[in-house]
Amino acid sequence: MRDPLRELQYAPAPHARFKLHADCDRGRLPWARALGVQLATLAASAARQPSAASASCRLHLSRTSALDIRAEILGSGAAWVGLAELLAFCRDRGVIVLHTTLPDGCKKADGMALCPCGHPVIVSFNGRHSPAWQAFVIAHELGHHVLGHIGANGEIFDGGLESDDDDDEECAANRFAVEVLTGGEIFDGEA
Repeated sequence: MRDPLRELQYAPAPHARFKLHADCDRGRLPWARALGVQLATLAASAARQPSAASASCRLHLSRTSALDIRAEILGSGAAWVGLAELLAFCRDRGVIVLHTTLPDGCKKADGMALCPCGHPVIVSFNGRHSPAWQAFVIAHELGHHVLGHIGANGEIFDGGLESDDDDDEECAANRFAVEVLTGGEIFDGEA
């Protein structure tokens, strides 16, 4: 029961790093981030895995490469790595994947990788209906988890995935996604 004399306080948001495009309305960014954090927190708190199992899942993910993930998916009988196969991989590893749309104004927001309650979560905000693009966004965000870009209770909010971005972690996550999905590298050495 809430003490009526105590001032209402919001739970502290995890540390976040943002990658955004110029046409994203930065005034709407707190709403988009809050939506992603709240959805992820609700899903993580409702997950059956206790926190200790989540930690071992993250440890297992950190010892995995993009090509290992691809080989495992293909080794399960899949003819290729697509959206359904990637979602099944995440589910089997305890990585929660959510999809929602954002309010108008943040047209280029694609995804978010975070660890609320120590549980790996990917939130896809992608409004594009192409399963190939959705698979890329999920593989990219999975890359942030596997490559150790997400600290305990941290997050990364991706405003878009374009090859001219010079952020090392974003380039690494792009390379990771391409390797998982195609088994190859990004053309011209760009990420």
